[in-house]
Amino acid sequence: MLERVKYKRLKQLASERPYRGRVGNYWGWDMRRYGYKDFYISDVTQSGEPIFTLRFYQEDLVSIYPDDTAVFLKDSYYQGETTVMTGMCGNTYRGDGSAKLSYFGNSKRHGGFTHQTWERKHKDQWFKKTEQTLLVKGIHYDVNTNRAVEKFEIVYRKRDRKRTKDIMSQLDSYYNKAKPWFKSMLYDDFLSERDKLSGVYMKEDVKSLLAGDVVKAFIVAGMKHGSRYYNTNWQNIQEIPDDIIEDMKMGMQEELYYVNDAMIEDVVDGINGKHKTSHRKIEIRKG
Repeated sequence: MLERVKYKRLKQLASERPYRGRVGNYWGWDMRRYGYKDFYISDVTQSGEPIFTLRFYQEDLVSIYPDDTAVFLKDSYYQGETTVMTGMCGNTYRGDGSAKLSYFGNSKRHGGFTHQTWERKHKDQWFKKTEQTLLVKGIHYDVNTNRAVEKFEIVYRKRDRKRTKDIMSQLDSYYNKAKPWFKSMLYDDFLSERDKLSGVYMKEDVKSLLAGDVVKAFIVAGMKHGSRYYNTNWQNIQEIPDDIIEDMKMGMQEELYYVNDAMIEDVVDGINGKHKTSHRKIEIRKG
């Protein structure tokens, strides 16, 4: 990955004189007039070597070190950023039809920001994914091997099925308290309440909310674990749609496993362990 912006190439570009007033710190494969794509010396090593950071519209994306390691500077990247970072990679096409493609992208079920390689052996073959690397903010990666050079762990979580009966009983009990409110609440009022919570919901303690405001607890759980994000009543609906209420219930069910410490952890070595997929948020433990 990042074959086009290896350290030697960036150092060479940094030493070139500006051409006809154009910037000298442009990305090597782009034209000089693309001033919104540039790099700069963001720091120096202990031995005095410069560390280069590549930017897109003044937003720092990734830093390249003298040993050809890269440090990614964000937890997730916008689509435009992933596109320009994919442009930093080198794809290989051979005369026999074989090819190797390399690109970056966000994949929630794989833990966040990832790099993938896809290959085929001849032109009539479908591309097959041969490698996928989870890229963690602040960790050094060798751009030649696509592997981390610093230790970290990936924590996956799954439900303790032995606790399911008790948790479903709790869910029914809490929902019976919230149901009358949802059935009588106007949809516009519901959306207004959810808008108030949208900026802080990840900080809300659902366990505390359940003891004081069950309705708010369901709304918060729905935003944390659900998939409905309507924030405008386009159809002028009076009542809260059943599918949104059901989505909040599913979110609360997921949250109750955390509230009751009923999630089983599976810890994998981030460098050598086999990565998995998960529909839950994956925790990264560094060091």
